[in-house]
Amino acid sequence: MRRQEAFVKGRFRATILFAMVAVTVPLSAQEPASQWDRYVPSRLQTIVDAHSAVIAESPVEDSVLAISAKDFPTRATLTYVGESRALPPHKRAFLTKWLRSMGKDTALASRYSREIHFREGQTSFWLPVQDGMTEWAEANLKPGEVTAVFVMFLGARRVHGTTEWMFFATGI
Repeated sequence: MRRQEAFVKGRFRATILFAMVAVTVPLSAQEPASQWDRYVPSRLQTIVDAHSAVIAESPVEDSVLAISAKDFPTRATLTYVGESRALPPHKRAFLTKWLRSMGKDTALASRYSREIHFREGQTSFWLPVQDGMTEWAEANLKPGEVTAVFVMFLGARRVHGTTEWMFFATGI
């Protein structure tokens, strides 16, 4: 009987030790990281400045499309202007090309039918947003309010000398 009690006690200790080890493992190792953790606090202008040379490399060509191979997930602090509009066809086409280049499902572009106007300092950004996000912003944000916006970089488009930087918002 004592041997059996010793075996049970030894087994119990091992179970407690395992439980203690499991509890002391960092939470990040037990749970997958949030999708939002990959967004780095930064400015959209920093991304524009870092990629301006790519668009300037072809000054002779009338139109240039530069699709980014990296999405630069950014948590930007932007001012909500309070305006939205239908997503222009050229932006949906650009988003579709970017999704294809990243090996993602191009059908995701159909979830973006509107864009919201934001400002970063004096720079204006019209960011495509997923369906429903415009209504959320109108109900929860006031024009002039500063908010965190989760943004991905698609690239840039230059037509007739005018460059348009392509971003899209994944969350507000």
